[in-house]
Amino acid sequence: MKLLKFVGVVFLIFIILVVLILGYLGLVPGVSAIIGSNKPRDLGVRHSQADLNKAQSKLGQVIVETKGDPNKQFRSAQGNPVDIMLTQEEYSAHAQQIHPVSDLQIKLQGSSFEISGRIDKSRIPQFVRTWGITNASDTEILNVVNKYLPVSPTFYIAGTGGAKNNDLNINLSKAELGRLPVPVEKAKEVIELYTETLFKAVPGFSVEDSSIQNGQLLFKGSAVKELPKY
Repeated sequence: MKLLKFVGVVFLIFIILVVLILGYLGLVPGVSAIIGSNKPRDLGVRHSQADLNKAQSKLGQVIVETKGDPNKQFRSAQGNPVDIMLTQEEYSAHAQQIHPVSDLQIKLQGSSFEISGRIDKSRIPQFVRTWGITNASDTEILNVVNKYLPVSPTFYIAGTGGAKNNDLNINLSKAELGRLPVPVEKAKEVIELYTETLFKAVPGFSVEDSSIQNGQLLFKGSAVKELPKY
């Protein structure tokens, strides 16, 4: 079923293990509040609307409201050739805008990255329809989401790597759901599946080179001129 397959992808690196750990760290509000796993790890990265504006200016993008069929609207969005550097604050603000997550922090240091945040279930329905994964209603989508994910868990990953010619190549050193360790090979597998799905869904977007350099993100490729608001 296409919707179930997507839900498995959109939960980034964690949904594969959710069924096994319901009621454990990060998934029971009372317990997680006590141990602190109901809050994303604080990486010390603070971003604002100004950072998002700077990122969109560098990428030549604007954020627009969806009209009619969002999939038709954004699948036809043209690409913008870019060769830029994004600060960790700009990249965090940009990534939070285009993925169904909140409280996102992306720390870039040397050639490595750390990412923490929370899966934001309220943004998933519009996200999946915008990129043409399914045309189901909010209720139908959230019924599936809530079956596997009764709360909005925090996550954390760390590693190195980047992408060349639309091929993601990363090495993870750590991955967590709440505060529960996730096998890094399984995490990498799901991240790659998620990325591949988005590459196919957004024809105006392509990556020639994306890598971490001196604590910033180098991005060379094509960025869509319009981003959806959801």
